[in-house]
Amino acid sequence: MATIFLSAGHGAGDPGAVAGGATEAAEIKLICDAVEKELQSRGLKVSVVPELRLRPTIDWINRQAKRGDVALELHADASKNIVDL
Repeated sequence: MATIFLSAGHGAGDPGAVAGGATEAAEIKLICDAVEKELQSRGLKVSVVPELRLRPTIDWINRQAKRGDVALELHADASKNIVDL
């Protein structure tokens, strides 16, 4: 069975986007944990990547991954512009 590698973007001292006291790193970690549980509940094999900087994250995944595995890094962004859709 293929493995899905999940990486919560930022962390390792990098907060990412910051708004209203919330950081992208903290919010994405919560989302990553929820995605991990959901995928596992569907019978998928999931591995959460340790909190590392970008290059070490890529290296860690490359050492673990096998042909057919998938790696996903989750991010959110921030904008000063609010647009009504």
